[in-house]
Amino acid sequence: MRPADEVLRDVFAERADGITPSVDVYGVFLARRRRNRRRALVGAGVAAAIVVGAAAAVPAVHKADRSLPALSPTGPAPTPTDDSLTACVPPILSGDPTPPPPVPVSQLPRQHDVRGSLAGDRAVTDAALVAGWQGIGLNERGLAASGGQRHTMDRSSLRLRFVERAGAGTLALVTAADKTGRWQVASWVVGLGTTFRPTGGPSERVSSSDRTGAERFYGDDPVYVSAYPVCGRIFGVVLAPPEATATLLAAPHIGPDGKLVTVAAHALPLTDGLAVFPTDGGASKVSITRGATVLGTGSLNQFDGLAKPGPDPLTALVDKAVKDAPPGTDADMVRFVVQSARFDLRDVTGDPITGVRVLWAGRTNKGLPAVVVAMTLPSGAAYVSDRTAHSDGTSGGSGGGMVPAGQLDRTLYALGNRSGFIVVVPKGATRAEVQLTGGGVQQVALRYGGAFVAPVGRATPMNVRAFDKDGNLLAEQVPNEGLVHP
Repeated sequence: MRPADEVLRDVFAERADGITPSVDVYGVFLARRRRNRRRALVGAGVAAAIVVGAAAAVPAVHKADRSLPALSPTGPAPTPTDDSLTACVPPILSGDPTPPPPVPVSQLPRQHDVRGSLAGDRAVTDAALVAGWQGIGLNERGLAASGGQRHTMDRSSLRLRFVERAGAGTLALVTAADKTGRWQVASWVVGLGTTFRPTGGPSERVSSSDRTGAERFYGDDPVYVSAYPVCGRIFGVVLAPPEATATLLAAPHIGPDGKLVTVAAHALPLTDGLAVFPTDGGASKVSITRGATVLGTGSLNQFDGLAKPGPDPLTALVDKAVKDAPPGTDADMVRFVVQSARFDLRDVTGDPITGVRVLWAGRTNKGLPAVVVAMTLPSGAAYVSDRTAHSDGTSGGSGGGMVPAGQLDRTLYALGNRSGFIVVVPKGATRAEVQLTGGGVQQVALRYGGAFVAPVGRATPMNVRAFDKDGNLLAEQVPNEGLVHP
């Protein structure tokens, strides 16, 4: 399994057409998808553990004096060799920033109205609160390190929103505001028993436009839909006003025709406005309503494919596809296309990729690698995506689309732009040509069933045609058309 920051760095590079950021990958990636709303996220596994042994007694409350939960060697300790995405207590990895020292729980604000089935367990809530305040500090430190503004956080605003079981582990969310009240920060806290570690969370500047949707994790009545990995599983999280109701809109499937097949929605039970539940993510969404008013709708796909134990099933599929591909295929480019496609598909469906095939691989007119890859889904329909390297060291694609089941070898692909595009001909074709503006025709020199075409002069490609050995027209296609977009 690739580390989350590495995968997300690649995905952001895909969106930026090869420009790779140096810091705050996940935060920047989410910011683009949340309509330019200001977000920052410090990656998983970047804080210290608060360890409270199961047998360690938490002192009784005497007035407002609560002691820091005692450290105990009998409690479950972090395992440095564990995968940071699948361990119940994510390990502190080499290079992680040093966390701020824990503040005794007696110096943190007393918590009221904490949600979740573990809210009555003082050992758990105290440890989660202490770890959460560390996470708030780490978030702010990470934001400042990446060039963002440093905020003075208001300790009195600290809120433990919930503490709930999540499979074999525990998940909590802690929030706080800065001294102005306009900057809001959240920290996820994950753990096992009473061993916790903060693992990053969203931040945003409050404005009137932020009070819509299901991304408001702060305030007296948060409306928040998200997902987070705990012990190697993804758990959906819903925070809503106590009187609200929630509906789970399951991820659609892709049918054999390459189009979406919707799944019936069903009620999602809330307990005091909270739900923590296992999910496969995908394009699943949750809608929160109060009476006839929709308060917000949010996605559960934040961690698809990143928090599952064991080897990534795509690895073997990609390795086989590269082995079966034309000689000289750029294996890293194929892997990048497949990984990017996984993230593209998760926005529309929960269907997994079940097969990978390199439709064509070769070189551009400048000798740089280019590929077209097909990824099959359970219905038999396939997602086709291309990638071409540029002379400046970046790479780009024309965007992917679906091909109906059984049509991969019968389709003519023409993917790219006026400066150059990839042509892949259907099975049985031995010749191809490009019809250009002004009536010109450019012949395509096919190799392994395709070619990279650089249009002659300033002409624009208008149509691509493929012929069999007898000169019969097999297919024709306008560049960048012909794929189904679900």
